[in-house]
Order: sequence, then structure tokens, then C-alpha cells
Amino acid sequence: MAREAIEGSLDRHPILGIGLGIAHRYNPTPLNYEVHNAFLLALAETGVLGLLAFTILFTFVGVSITRKALTCRDPARRPTLVGVLCGMVALLVHMQADPFYHLQLTWFFLPLAEAAVLTASQPDRAPE
Repeated sequence: MAREAIEGSLDRHPILGIGLGIAHRYNPTPLNYEVHNAFLLALAETGVLGLLAFTILFTFVGVSITRKALTCRDPARRPTLVGVLCGMVALLVHMQADPFYHLQLTWFFLPLAEAAVLTASQPDRAPE
């Protein structure tokens, strides 16, 4: 399935892909499963441009979380950032075997992770 995703997308529609939600149609097996890797699915369905955008988005959020988790000195906020970073790593590992590209969890987690970084970057307010 991985070979079909790569060859099919690069041979037929390398720039924009074959279209969202139709990668299973290009699978030669009788069950019409889509490729079991979110990044290959992104390549097949959205082409090189979509894969590049998907990878840049994950890289930006991952670097942002890692940088903030390593530099955060607040003992109340650092465990939250480390937990979000562990969740990001778990999501990326899971995406290697399951196409979480379409799942709402992926698109909910990324802004939530970035919100955790922005919240941890805010100075503490004095109690009123």
C-alpha cells in the first residue's frame, strides 16, 4: 500500500495529489484500504505541496513545544508542557501505522499544543 501511495501520487498528480478522501480508490487490493501512514496518505491525497505543509505544521508545533518545555522554569507549567510534548510524540509514532491525517483529533491537538506553549509563555499575574 505504501508503494502504491508513493508511486500513484508522484506519477499521476505529484503537485496537488489525487484529492482528499479518495486514496482508497487507488489501492489495488479488493478491500480498498488506504495507506496506513498519515504522511504517505497526505502525499497521496494532497501531493507534495500538501505533504510539505503538513510536515512544516508538525515541525513548527513540535519545535515550539520542545523549546518551551526545555526552557520553562515554572514548576507548575513545565509538567504540562512535557505532557503535551509526550502526547505529540505519541501522536507522531501512531501516525506511522494509522492514517490520522483525516481524524479530527490531529487537527484539535495541534492548536491545543500551541495554545499550551503560548499560555506557558505568559507572565504570571499577581493575585488580586
